[in-house]
Amino acid sequence: MAVVAVLFLAQHFQLAASSLYNANDSDGILSVWTPDPVPAPHPGYQMWDMYAYWDTFAINPYQMAVSSLPDSLMLHILHMDCGFSMPIAGALTSGFGYRWGRQHKGIDLDLNTGDTVVSMFDGVVRVSGYHSGYGNVVLVRHHNGLETVYGHLSRRYVKPGDMIYAGQAVGLGGSTGRSTGPHLHFETRFMGLAFDPQRIINIDSGELYDEYLTITPELFEMPAPPPSAYKTRKPASYYRRSQYRHKH
Repeated sequence: MAVVAVLFLAQHFQLAASSLYNANDSDGILSVWTPDPVPAPHPGYQMWDMYAYWDTFAINPYQMAVSSLPDSLMLHILHMDCGFSMPIAGALTSGFGYRWGRQHKGIDLDLNTGDTVVSMFDGVVRVSGYHSGYGNVVLVRHHNGLETVYGHLSRRYVKPGDMIYAGQAVGLGGSTGRSTGPHLHFETRFMGLAFDPQRIINIDSGELYDEYLTITPELFEMPAPPPSAYKTRKPASYYRRSQYRHKH
């Protein structure tokens, strides 16, 4: 395990870089890289040796199958080395699961363009750039072993390699990427696998349900949509007119 950790840290320093993104570029990425070494792993970082490498572009570079995970794994998601904060104090507007025939791998939280979006836990920024679907997006790898994704931002405040604390701003809310109105698309992931953020946070109270999270294959199951979801898709105009996509 020590050898794996050393190799991972070497790759961590070699591959970590900040980058510039362009929404009009065909790949969404400009070929401008500025080396930006990532800090050494925090002593309280759980699962450090499970993350194979450091990638500043891909949301899910691990491509790990659920079947390859242990049957049960306990994460201490709130310990003395990892604080907690809600990303935004907005109402839930769309949940985790299939939506109009597509997988929706996070939840949507209501906000106004320009509202401050903050990191959920302490960690290190792994991705900060423009991805066609997410728009301006920030991904943070946390000391507790989770990663969180903040999409559709109008502005990003952080770059890959930045140390960040719970409650620290990652950017401003907006409606960039595949979006029809201002909102935060928020995801929680373990080893690249998305699960419902509402499994750990109470949206109404803005608090964690528990300071521990049990990782099982069932955690990553996506609720099956009704058969009609495969046949029709709601038009964008319907989404804009819905009560939670009102114009601010």
